[in-house]
Amino acid sequence: MTIVLNEPGVDGLPGVVDALRVWQDDRTPLQLHPGDLGWAWALGAERLAVLGAWTDGSLPSDTWTTLMCCA
Repeated sequence: MTIVLNEPGVDGLPGVVDALRVWQDDRTPLQLHPGDLGWAWALGAERLAVLGAWTDGSLPSDTWTTLMCCA
């Protein structure tokens, strides 16, 4: 299985947020919360769109497995 780092771009941000929302588990420590992206989105979608998203290709292209960072 190959894992690839992608930048979702502005159009891919809703898919990133949706994937993060689905996997949210408040019992797990040190995770990125969908609300964290909301705060960063307030600074501008273009700025948030450069976040790194790792995907193994098993999900649709507009859904991302793990977020790496936000710019």
